Amino acid sequence: MGYRFETISDIIRRYKKDEIMIALDVMDVDYKKSWRKGELMEKLEEALRTYVTEIFYMLSQRELGILKSMTEHEGNYILNPEAEEEAEVLDSLGILANFCLIDPEVSFDEEGRHKASASREFLELFTPYLEPVRLSQAAYLDEAARLIAGCLYYYGALPVDDLYSIVSRNHGNMDRKMFERVLSYKEALADLYIPLYDKDVEYIVDPDFSQFHTLKDVATWGKGVSYKPFTRTELLDAGHPLFLEEPEGYGEIYDALEPHLAVDEELTQAFPEISREFVLGMLLDRTIALWRMLGPYEEIITELWTNLEFDSLKESKEMAQRMKSYLQSLSRWDLKGYSLEEHKARKIRMGSNVIPLKAYVNRRKN
Repeated sequence: MGYRFETISDIIRRYKKDEIMIALDVMDVDYKKSWRKGELMEKLEEALRTYVTEIFYMLSQRELGILKSMTEHEGNYILNPEAEEEAEVLDSLGILANFCLIDPEVSFDEEGRHKASASREFLELFTPYLEPVRLSQAAYLDEAARLIAGCLYYYGALPVDDLYSIVSRNHGNMDRKMFERVLSYKEALADLYIPLYDKDVEYIVDPDFSQFHTLKDVATWGKGVSYKPFTRTELLDAGHPLFLEEPEGYGEIYDALEPHLAVDEELTQAFPEISREFVLGMLLDRTIALWRMLGPYEEIITELWTNLEFDSLKESKEMAQRMKSYLQSLSRWDLKGYSLEEHKARKIRMGSNVIPLKAYVNRRKN
């Protein structure tokens, strides 16, 4: 088959100017928008040669595996359309393209399969980072990134020290330096958190956090209650982009609401390809997200109900109560990962063991 591209610049020049700027942004390399394409190309080429270690920490094991396969097949990677992980592989190819590491043009082999290609120069430069021990390390770092994503799903915002304690406890006592590398470099986390500061305390928060809250709010969340302890598996599951909390309850609510969905006619005419299933899923997901982020506001359910039609007020109220019961089973940011059901149960359980101070003192006197 042979190498299609010899040098790093052979690949970069095939990208548009704005795509090269995206790669420089991804690598956090300074440049000026007024620069010509040639100047940007030189800057990126220099960065790809200089920051090889940083690139390793930014990429996932899957991306590294693709590059490893390319070293074994003269710079080429053939995507098997029947592979179970085709979508994930395509995502990884997209990430490699964000660095301008692979040919941006879609090409195909003799059998019509998608083919991705990288340059001989970069692969030879990167080979030491594709050894088995390095790939194993990458898998370890990927799991740490997923644990971080899981924590953000359940807690929404927390001091970086608390986040480190939770991740380390669930990831073989991971050391702080490695944790910070994951937090700083991993491309998988690039759009999943924002760092905020309150005096000298750094917080790691969900990207939607600042739309609804300030760091002062966090101090009031679950006052006197520690973070709900989740198992390693639970955090890893929650860190998956397609994670669905309480899937059985979700399915029941979805099926119950589907017959009542009133899709706007203008919407269906403008976008005939959008199905009822997609619309309901979008509305339900939004309702769940707002409830988890904001708490038990009736307006959240009311907004969803504007897209539904019922035969009677009684039916509407019964369904609303059913919806509320489901939402109360979901984790909440302001309850430090506990659901409202769990929070109420904890208060009852704790309250049953509390003796008023006055009664306690009198009992001691007797």
